[in-house]
Amino acid sequence: MTTQNVTIPALSEGSFSAYLAAPSTQPRAGIVLIQEVLGVNNNMRQTADDYAKAGYLVLVPDLYWRLEPGVQLDPEDEKL
Repeated sequence: MTTQNVTIPALSEGSFSAYLAAPSTQPRAGIVLIQEVLGVNNNMRQTADDYAKAGYLVLVPDLYWRLEPGVQLDPEDEKL
């Protein structure tokens, strides 16, 4: 399995990041995993990795990039 952060150009203007997890074999199918409100955090990356280990190509786009790109909040943080 391989993982990487990729940059995707937006249709209007700008670009946004996404986490990409790829299986080590030919993918069964592709999944676009929609992030939680907490961003593309460790939980979302781990979920993507689990699907990739099962043979799926998984992309987790940063949906809130226009408001605040790169948000990665921890649900265990009491300050939330």
